[in-house]
Amino acid sequence: MPKPLNQQSGMPQMSAAFSGWLIAINLIKIIQQITDGFVYDVEETLSLSGTWQPLSMEEIALKPDGQRSWEWIDLHVKGNSVVFQTNDRLKRDGVTYKVMAVKDWRLNNYTEYHLVRDYDYVPPSPPQPIPNFVFNGMDGVYDGFYKIIDGYEV
Repeated sequence: MPKPLNQQSGMPQMSAAFSGWLIAINLIKIIQQITDGFVYDVEETLSLSGTWQPLSMEEIALKPDGQRSWEWIDLHVKGNSVVFQTNDRLKRDGVTYKVMAVKDWRLNNYTEYHLVRDYDYVPPSPPQPIPNFVFNGMDGVYDGFYKIIDGYEV
């Protein structure tokens, strides 16, 4: 009987050691969609098994000077599929993080991600309704560029 791919690789299998570190991690993946010209955030809740820890001091030392003081997280996710891609946004406990690196260790049955706290992230604001107004006793609509009264731009 043929061996599964992860056993054919010759790579050491980390599942025995790795399983003692695993915790349940609930994350929200933020996906941005454009609908009718507006950007909306769609949140997808994911329950994963893995580890969540600060990035090691050795790896932080390799980051460029301006990035060393940022909040870096090392996320290991158990399983043989890559769940996130570079530039994906994740939220955990109300804090938004951005995926900066993906290390594919699927032959060892896990994937490693380097996350950084996303201080710049501002969720898109929902579109505001167009206000109605009254001009010289006539109803009108302001569409952001023109005032329209009885079908005429004012």
